[in-house]
Amino acid sequence: MVYVYGAHLCGFGFQVRFLEQQNQVLQSKWELLQQLDLNNSKRSLEPVYEAHISSLCKQLETLSRERVWLDSGPRNTREVVEDYKKRYEVEITQHTAVENELVLLKKARPEGDCPALDSCQ
Repeated sequence: MVYVYGAHLCGFGFQVRFLEQQNQVLQSKWELLQQLDLNNSKRSLEPVYEAHISSLCKQLETLSRERVWLDSGPRNTREVVEDYKKRYEVEITQHTAVENELVLLKKARPEGDCPALDSCQ
């Protein structure tokens, strides 16, 4: 399960970097277009670039939210594993205590006093 989360995080990391690179390319193109003295084409391209930049920003926000969600998965899994580990240790401690008590009872009783204890192993 942790490997699946890791693979998803890795994939989202690549997507985020790719979107950031695309954003930089678009920003540089936009700056070059602004430097040209083409008022008509500037007016017609500005809404297109703004819409595309807005779309890229939305994708980046979505990926960031998914990354936060995926980061919480391994932590929750770790907490569950720690909880089971503690329960297991408590069970082992209780089991050992009961075994020790049984041994002490067997030693403390007179021979033939309780045949039920003789059959306990």
